[in-house]
Amino acid sequence: MANDEQETRHPEPAADGEAVDPALQDTQPMLSHRTAGEAPPPTFPVCTRYRLGQRIGQGGMAFVYEAYDTNLDRSVAVKALRPEMAEDRSVRERFVYEAMLLGDMDHPGMVPIFEIGELEEAGIFYSMKRIKGRTFRQILDSREGNRLDRREVARLLTIFGKVCQTVAYAHSRGIVHRDIKPENVMVDEYGIVLVLDWGLSKKIDEHEISQGITATQTGIIKGTPAYMSPEQARGQPLDRRSDVYALGVTCFEFLCGRAPFEGEQPLDILRKATETEPPRPRTLVPDLPLDLEIIILKALEKNAADRYDSAKAMGDDLYHYLNGEPISARPLSRTGRMKKWVKRHRLLSSVVGASAATLLLVGGFSAVAVVRSKAQ
Repeated sequence: MANDEQETRHPEPAADGEAVDPALQDTQPMLSHRTAGEAPPPTFPVCTRYRLGQRIGQGGMAFVYEAYDTNLDRSVAVKALRPEMAEDRSVRERFVYEAMLLGDMDHPGMVPIFEIGELEEAGIFYSMKRIKGRTFRQILDSREGNRLDRREVARLLTIFGKVCQTVAYAHSRGIVHRDIKPENVMVDEYGIVLVLDWGLSKKIDEHEISQGITATQTGIIKGTPAYMSPEQARGQPLDRRSDVYALGVTCFEFLCGRAPFEGEQPLDILRKATETEPPRPRTLVPDLPLDLEIIILKALEKNAADRYDSAKAMGDDLYHYLNGEPISARPLSRTGRMKKWVKRHRLLSSVVGASAATLLLVGGFSAVAVVRSKAQ
């Protein structure tokens, strides 16, 4: 495959180390709250309308093939489970869940799903629109150096703004992506921006939202370490603001030339994400506009409540920036930064506070002693 062209594919999270700790992998079926063994895996009629061609993509769970639709005389892409995965009930349900979720949504930033079924030569599959283009990762890797001129910044922010719109649409349907990153964004040959790989996504219906149910069971870690929110890294419940964090990481990366947190091992990255403040983008790119730094840091707040409430809100601020309008986010004041530091370093701040109090007390006694000495 040529470096400047990327066929439609859905890279599987397993290839990126989806579960940081294998002992914490999610084994709950994706389609319902049934326990394993209560019902057989989903099955579908055998389909004969597609002729498979060359393999154009693969991941930890599935292969993607170029295919010919004999009924409609068109080229499509077919995603099929790997043979060794096909009999695993939880994998099949997750695969079907992804197809059903995409089939239920209609947005220009999502790849349309045509059909799900079984192929004699490939097992369970779903067909979708065949896309040619480049991933956001390929676009970033193809640029020369880390310095960006204003025109390039505007171009990348326009692409990224469309990603925010697509994710915002998913959020409006109660869906959290859980694995947003440059590899899962594609710009096709006509400039249409697509968000790929919804295999880790989770839909929460209105009843679940009203009951306070979130997109991840406590203790389960899924996603790509460098783009995980602190709550996702801890295996805590998460919601759409976790996607906002991943959008913030992606924006940081293409503007600064690196991710906010790096490490040799996934756990090193996760530890930094949960314990360390991200570097200020303008320390890495001094000529970066202040408003962009504010937008990024707002999305990367450790506390989900301090982030943008939605991808739409973040996208709106980017739109305002591109149009020379005031953004809604504001930088923290010096007092606010101090409060934030104290909150994140309670033990150290208590020691510093106690030391300061001791110094004041000692200083007070010393002053009294001096006054008495002079009086005598």
